[in-house]
Amino acid sequence: MRTLDEKEIDFIFNDIKARGVTIEDLQLNLLDHICCIMEEELSYDQDFYKFYENVLPRFFKNELREIEEETTNLLTFKNYYAMKNTLYISGIATAFFTVAGAILKSFHLPGAGVCIVLAGFFFSLVFLPLMIVLKFKDEESKTDKLVFAFGFILASIAAIGVIFKIMHWPTAMPLMLSSVTLYVFAYVPIYFLTRIRRVEMRFNTMVNSVIMISCGGLLFAMFNLSNSKDIRDSFYVMHESMRQQTIQSNEESAQVMMALPDSVKRSMEPVYKRTKELLDYMEAFRIHSIVLSQSVSEEEAVSMNIQDMAWGTGTEHLQHELLDEQKTYNAIALKRMIGEWKAGMTEIGVDDSELARWVNLDEMATKEYGNQSWEDAHFKHATVVSLITYLDQLSVEVNQRFVQVAFALNKPDKAV
Repeated sequence: MRTLDEKEIDFIFNDIKARGVTIEDLQLNLLDHICCIMEEELSYDQDFYKFYENVLPRFFKNELREIEEETTNLLTFKNYYAMKNTLYISGIATAFFTVAGAILKSFHLPGAGVCIVLAGFFFSLVFLPLMIVLKFKDEESKTDKLVFAFGFILASIAAIGVIFKIMHWPTAMPLMLSSVTLYVFAYVPIYFLTRIRRVEMRFNTMVNSVIMISCGGLLFAMFNLSNSKDIRDSFYVMHESMRQQTIQSNEESAQVMMALPDSVKRSMEPVYKRTKELLDYMEAFRIHSIVLSQSVSEEEAVSMNIQDMAWGTGTEHLQHELLDEQKTYNAIALKRMIGEWKAGMTEIGVDDSELARWVNLDEMATKEYGNQSWEDAHFKHATVVSLITYLDQLSVEVNQRFVQVAFALNKPDKAV
């Protein structure tokens, strides 16, 4: 154990500064710690400089200036380490819930929506904001900080838009389209122009820009991969035709009933009443489905056509409610009413073999899900467009059958 002289102390102090430690208090603290260790452990017969080189690595992993960086982090970002740990945890959680949600969604298993929403929450509201904060610390240039922050914000908006799209929530397309558009036509050019002038970054900037513009361009192009206008127009024409037939068949049923002789009208009155109740229920069912999926008022839903609808919006919520017997409008109640309507027809003499061809309520085979009940096949995987079109189709068929029976009873020579 020996005492260091002033020359040796000055050497240590100058070496600390030369190794990148610029904060004066930190320089003095390091000097004090190193001197204490050396005076405690250095013997008279040992070489000062070699011993110093052995002691110094105790204070760092790679370089001495790491201490100053850590000190700066602690002073500037008091919760720096907590943020880094949260970043790691949120990143792992994002990856886990994304994979789990994708698997559950692929196999139509419960919990898919919850996993996807949690993945979006961790990625958009925890992981990316922390990345912005930490990037502000790492980047020295203020311009770079702002550019990267802009990019992370766009990524967050895009991620939220994707989650909304998967969950069929409203505003998904505006979020996705606006973020991808700004990414391709604003962020990538800004990134390129702010970094290409630096010789040391030129190559990486070129490579990164090509990759980003290619990926962003492909994403942007995918917004035009939805149903073409021709397909949407063909659906619109078909639906409008079915809607007009529904209105006309309702009017025809009422006119036929009014034109029947009193004797026939009395026998048809219970059937007409039941038919009217079924048609009114299906019309109310139709309006309710539009209100539920499109978030509009009943007045707006009455006159709303499929051109004004977001076809996939609110689909899962709609499908869930369609099979909930606790709800006023559900497929099980509709199936029961159709069965009661058909039973009423037998009471006035309609042949059972004829009824078998009217609104078949038996199990049916589907391509995607195999054999399913009538309500599952038509309602479990329905979109609002397919649902209201099918309800109109049912209304037309019910009216046609009623008119057919009314004409047959009015002409006893014809079989019912």
